[in-house]
Amino acid sequence: MQIEQKDPATLRAHPAIKHFPRWDKESAEWIAFVEDIREHGIKNPIKITAAGVVIDGETRRQAAKQLAQEQVPTITVPDDEVNAIILRELLLRRNLTKSALAYLSFPVMAPAFEEARKRNLACLALGKNLNGSALRALPSSKRVEDMAESIGIGRRLFFQAAELHEIFAKRPELREQFEPGILAGDSGLGAVIAGIAGKDSTINQPKVTIGQLALFTEALDKVEVRFKYWQKFKPAERDQAVITIRRTVSHMPAELRAEWLKALKAANKEESAQ
Repeated sequence: MQIEQKDPATLRAHPAIKHFPRWDKESAEWIAFVEDIREHGIKNPIKITAAGVVIDGETRRQAAKQLAQEQVPTITVPDDEVNAIILRELLLRRNLTKSALAYLSFPVMAPAFEEARKRNLACLALGKNLNGSALRALPSSKRVEDMAESIGIGRRLFFQAAELHEIFAKRPELREQFEPGILAGDSGLGAVIAGIAGKDSTINQPKVTIGQLALFTEALDKVEVRFKYWQKFKPAERDQAVITIRRTVSHMPAELRAEWLKALKAANKEESAQ
């Protein structure tokens, strides 16, 4: 792709990336980043659409704009890969929790899936492969939720993100209240949904403390985030973790242990079927 110079002031961010977590303009990280741009310039071109919409590199654009730079390097990407590129860049953000990733990626997931499906059909018709596509694995998924599963987000978080986006679209005040916690990694999607439900159930009712269901759900969401570290544990660390697991299970009510066992059997059955 050809690199072109553009005035950063004439470019604008794609709606899907406006809510991405960014450095505070007073933070040391932001100040250091701006100084690096001042000294070395922008090495990685900003990805834009033909209409001048930024899909990757908004932080770089803002830094250049703050420095009053008149030109920044840009690359114009095909319109049929815009959402796939946004999704890919999100997946590369290792600092995001799964809940934050699911929440941010949901608006572009269905469009990215459709882009990939059309691209796949076009390539098949021409007898070509998908080596040049932004997300090669997408066309193999039959449904958007399958795609969410294949890229590591999971169906449960996908549907929770869908529910929250629907709620926030109707009630913007809830977005302002809960979105910062989601993006900061402080709140899981399930906990937010439970919190909203609890909030609604207590309207015009005497004030009560936070519902135990919300706390229970949030705790399980945080545990899920930690599962990925199991493969990194040394044998001794695994032994210690097993002790903790057994102690936790021993304190579960019998009914909860039964539900836990059902969930384990269902997960094993689903894994065996794959």
